[in-house]
This record gives sequence, C-alpha cells and structure tokens, in this order.
Amino acid sequence: MSDQLDRRYGRIDPRTPDEPMAFTFGEFTRGAFGAWGWFLLLAVPALLLYLGLSGSSGLGALPLALIFGWPLYVLPASIAALLAGAPPAWLLGWSLRRVGSASAHVVAFGVYGTVLGIAMTWATFAVLWPSTSSAALAAMTMPAAPFVAASAISVALGRHGAILRTRPAPITPPADEITEAAADG
Repeated sequence: MSDQLDRRYGRIDPRTPDEPMAFTFGEFTRGAFGAWGWFLLLAVPALLLYLGLSGSSGLGALPLALIFGWPLYVLPASIAALLAGAPPAWLLGWSLRRVGSASAHVVAFGVYGTVLGIAMTWATFAVLWPSTSSAALAAMTMPAAPFVAASAISVALGRHGAILRTRPAPITPPADEITEAAADG
C-alpha cells in the first residue's frame, strides 16, 4: 500500500543501484538549509575568533560584535552564500550521485565549503572596502580563517545530515525470529 501511495503522490525514491546517492530537490533543499543552519551556529565562535585574531580592542568589543556584527555582516553574507553556493552544490551532488561512499561525499562537500568560504569572505571584504588593493584585501581576510573553517564544517555537516535523512533505517528482525531461524538452520 505504501508503494502505491508513494507512486500516486510522486514520492518515488530516486536512488537506484546505479545511482545510490541520487536525490530529490526537496532533499537538496533540506541539506542546503541544514548547512546554512550549521553555519549560523558556528559563525558565533568564528566571529569571536576573528576578533581575537584581528587584534580588536579587547573583551569590550565582543558583546558589540555579537550584537552588531552578526546581524549586519554575518547573516547577510551567509544568505548570499546560500543563494550563490546552492547551484554549484547541486552540480557537485549531481556529479557524485554514482559514488556510493558517504565519506567521499562529506569530504567533497567539505572541500567545496572551504572554497565557498574563501570566495564569500573575499567578496564580503571587497564589498565592505571596495577601494582596497588586492594585496591589502588578502592581508585583511587572513584573520577570517575561522569563517572559512565554519563554512567547510557546516557544508560537510549539511551533506552528512542529508545522507542520514535519506538512508533507510536498517531492518532488524525481532529476537524471537532470529532464534527460530537459528534453530531451523
């Protein structure tokens, strides 16, 4: 009955033996928003580390950075990263659909998150300080390494969470069936 309902309402599993990691648009969207949520959580310690690495004016700057820096800089940049990073992430997932190893997917998406984090950090600094030279911009973005790490970790966690949600739970027969099969066998 469940298969009939799934076919009727269009919920057919896209995964086949040839494409064990295929996905639907809904599964991709959940993974993308999962990665974004992880980044928003990891951005708070990344912001604090950035302030520590950039030589800010001590502990007094931390509350102000959390109050103003997170909603004014981190949140808009993360929304831009979600919108700009989703199409390449879709292509990466689509190109890896025949690779059955979950760890290969997590590593590939972690590398993609690193590249996305570097690009978005560079773009954010370029938008905030447009007249700065490339060399000065590179020096300014070096303390932003915690944001790049947060991006890499969050994209990998988003993909890992999507894999866990789409894989069926293993079926374990009740203990009495196991003992009966052992006695018969």
